[in-house]
Order: sequence, then structure tokens, then C-alpha cells
Amino acid sequence: MPLLSLPTEILLLVTQKLDHLELWSAYDTCRTLRLVSAPSLFRNVNIVFDDPPILNFRLFRSFDGSLIGTLKQWAVHVRAVEIWGGDEESLQTEFFDLLPLFDRLEAFRHAFMADYQNNFMQANRDYSIGYPPDFESFQQLLAQLATVPSMTTLSVEFMSPRTWMLPMSFKHLRNLQLSCIEHEPGLCVLPDLPSLVTLALNFSCFCPDCPRGVSGAQKGSIICCGQARQLRRFEVSFSSGLGWATLLQSLGSKLEAIEISSCEFTEEPLVPVEYPSLRSVRILDSTSNILLFCEAELP
Repeated sequence: MPLLSLPTEILLLVTQKLDHLELWSAYDTCRTLRLVSAPSLFRNVNIVFDDPPILNFRLFRSFDGSLIGTLKQWAVHVRAVEIWGGDEESLQTEFFDLLPLFDRLEAFRHAFMADYQNNFMQANRDYSIGYPPDFESFQQLLAQLATVPSMTTLSVEFMSPRTWMLPMSFKHLRNLQLSCIEHEPGLCVLPDLPSLVTLALNFSCFCPDCPRGVSGAQKGSIICCGQARQLRRFEVSFSSGLGWATLLQSLGSKLEAIEISSCEFTEEPLVPVEYPSLRSVRILDSTSNILLFCEAELP
């Protein structure tokens, strides 16, 4: 039985089992196979900003020509986007013009070029930004992602304290993870996060020539204003000199889990706090901090 005589439903199931190179081969064969291979081929889009640019492991002549035209044609199928580039490179203007066409986008990731061989992320409504582009491009990227209603999780690595400069609000963001926060002067001020449930802070630094004494957050790098009333989980690691008593009072009454790893906090008067929903407290390599919970009322 000829392949093209199979029902479209069967052909679609077949293409779901193909890798990107096989999908491109089917895409190039004929109009029928192009139509049935496009949903699987463009569901997860991987763009490398190089010369020449690469889309899902295929070289294109130019980004603003053939690559853009291909993505515009099949934008309806896009659910996840990964873009790859070097440290502090600018994102092309045409890319920002392309983003609004992905009206079914569920996942977004920006990664450093050295990680290019990693597997594609799964479309699970997680947005990860590893090694952001230059400051202006990153601000524009965050501003556009803040308007995506399906965005519930954001992970930012190698973040500068200057990251959240625009008065943006991630209204639907439930999970925020900040990793490898860069050590430069300035305050890390987060945007408006009315739906936040989980906050994870990781101030570790993977630079081999970076001494451990500056590999964590320093006193004054975090300012707490008000309470995170909906916060369920809080993590902080590789930090020193922070005011833990102040942090405790800012976490809200719905907190369910606390994890502390490799941290040393300043000694300061403790104010009794209550966490009626707290179920888990993990303290790793931070034994001096156990005493900080002596005046906290646990269920």
C-alpha cells in the first residue's frame, strides 16, 4: 500500500515518531508530507542566532528572509520556542516581530550557545532564560513575555541585579527561579507578581576563578517590602549576610516549605512568626541557622 494513500490521521501519527532530520526529509518530499510533517516539525522551534542561522538543526540563508517566512507560515503549530546565542548578544528585531504570531506558545527558553547540544525542552508552560542577551534586548524580551497569559513559570540564570528595570507585571506567573545571580553593585528588585506561589533563589557562581567568599548574595542585595501572601515554597542557597528574620516576616502565612542550603545569615533580634500551613523545613550545610526557627510557631 503506497504511503501517500494512507489516511491523514495515520500519517500524522507516523510523523510524531520522527526526529528533526527525518521530519525535514518528509517536509521536502511533497506537498502532502509537508502538511502532515509540519505540526511535529514546528511544535518545538529551536533557533540558533548564528551566521548562517539555524532552525531545528537546518541551516538557512538568512534570518529575516527564508527562516522568518518559514516560521510565519507554520506559526499556528508552535508551542515551544528555544533561542540560542552567545553571552550578551542582541536579539534581532525581526524576532520580536515574530513572537506575537505564536499565539499558542506555552514554553520559552533562551540559552547560552555552549549548551546547544542539550535536548529540546518539553512544552510544559515553563519559561527558562539561561545567560540573557544584552540588557536592552532582555528588557524587551521580558516585557513581551509578561503579556503571555499562559506563562506560569520563569527561570532566569546569570541574572544581573538590574534585570527588572521596566514597570512590568507578570500577572499569571506562579513559579519564579533566579539562579547564578551575577555579583555586581545594585539591588535585585522583583516585578509585580500577584499570583506567585513558589520562589527559588540561587546565588551560586560557577566561574572557576571566582572565590567562594563572593559566590553568594551579600548584605543589602535583597530588600523585602510587604508580604508574599500567596507564597507556598521558598528556597535560598549560597548566600551570606542576609537578614533572615526580616525574610521570615515577609513570606506570608500560606508558606508550606522552606529550604536553606549553604547559607549564613546575620544575627538579629527575632520576631515570633506563625506558619500554620508549614509542612517541610530543609536546612543543608547551614547548621547555624537551625536556631532561627526556635521562635517560629510550627504546626
